[in-house]
Amino acid sequence: MVGDGGCCCGTNIVNVRRIKIDGNEVGIVGIYELFKRYYKDGKNPEKVNGEEILKNIGEMNCISENKEDEYKRALMREYKRYCKDKEDGRIPKLLKK
Repeated sequence: MVGDGGCCCGTNIVNVRRIKIDGNEVGIVGIYELFKRYYKDGKNPEKVNGEEILKNIGEMNCISENKEDEYKRALMREYKRYCKDKEDGRIPKLLKK
């Protein structure tokens, strides 16, 4: 299992955003903050992979091993969408609740 599902954020406030994974809506803690950091650091979707995103997201979310591939695909899809929205001057869909 990726991550232990625990979250000790201290003074850092993180958002929970819902994305579709394997046909189900799942709340992901810290996804917006991670994508924002990647984008700011110049990590376009070609420079990052699902494994890296999963590892980072797994630090604050409990992810079942038998769903890791589905999470990787969904996280990459959402990061590509986030980047496209930013490049097109739109508010990323992850900001919309």
